[in-house]
Amino acid sequence: MASTSLDEQTINDVFDVCEKVIFDVEEGKLSKEDLGKKIPEVSERLDDLQKDISALTLFSDNEFFEELPTSSVKFLLVPFFKAICHLNSLFDVSTRYQELKDAKINFMEFLQRLQSYEVITFALPWNLENDEVDVEDVKISRPSGEELRKEKLRRSEYDRNIKTSLIKAKEDFKKNPDNDQALREIYLMQLRQSALRALSELEQIETELPFAKRMIGRDNHPVEHKKHNHGKKLKPFILTRNDVQKQVFGLGYPAIPTVTVDEWAQGMVDNGHWGSAPSQQRPQNDEEEEESDSEEARQRNMRMDEYRDTHRRGWGNTHNKG
Repeated sequence: MASTSLDEQTINDVFDVCEKVIFDVEEGKLSKEDLGKKIPEVSERLDDLQKDISALTLFSDNEFFEELPTSSVKFLLVPFFKAICHLNSLFDVSTRYQELKDAKINFMEFLQRLQSYEVITFALPWNLENDEVDVEDVKISRPSGEELRKEKLRRSEYDRNIKTSLIKAKEDFKKNPDNDQALREIYLMQLRQSALRALSELEQIETELPFAKRMIGRDNHPVEHKKHNHGKKLKPFILTRNDVQKQVFGLGYPAIPTVTVDEWAQGMVDNGHWGSAPSQQRPQNDEEEEESDSEEARQRNMRMDEYRDTHRRGWGNTHNKG
């Protein structure tokens, strides 16, 4: 069983201070300036706190959760708090990748400790065959398709049950602050809630890590932007309707070349933008085609007149008309 020490009172005070800052971070109560100041301080305190916990041997692999004193249970949250600090620390492109890796390490350590104490019973989404393997090489598996939907439903139901139990435990503890079992239940539900959060964050980290790694490469080898050649700069001109306007505007703007619409259109044709100029000569057979069309139209009208003489209007199908 884990040993105890008078120094536990000191680490209790440090834990409460860190927990308060983490709560403010999660609730969005801290400004960017406060985050830049408090996150490094809390992260350093949590590192020292973790060393003190190890020195006091509060936890052991050879004991069960029921054997832990209630006063020690909350210290299982220390790795989780450290991971939250890494995720919320102010960063630039060069440090984001390392912050994500550190957060991943702490989340994994937190979940493994809870599993060893059987606080959580679900399987962890990774297979750690070698303890010395780089955390980047540890792949966090994630269900897809129908399994993903089922997993979300399971987690949602699990979270609702935890919240219900947590509310009841807090009410019992409020009625009787000396109720050690109610306090222990509060810590247990907080651990399980944090475990769900850790799973979700690990999945997000697994997605973000490759991008953060690529950004480091871009930061070390900035892309040289090539200057675009915009081609020859065109001079402006005034487009006028006729020669009179050309003379008037040309006098007002002697430095700007001025052309009429006809000159401009002819220039477009000469430059090949509009194809060849339309021919002003009509084809020789146009007149013959018109005469042929007129004769055909006359013959067609004559046949229609003859038809109308023998087929009066309304003499169509008279079936069932009485």
